[in-house]
Amino acid sequence: MHEARDITMRVLVAEDEEILAEL
Repeated sequence: MHEARDITMRVLVAEDEEILAEL
């Protein structure tokens, strides 16, 4: 189950990085 959380966190971080890149 921890692996699923790691993947989710990576996706959220990736989205945050994309948002910051747009700024």
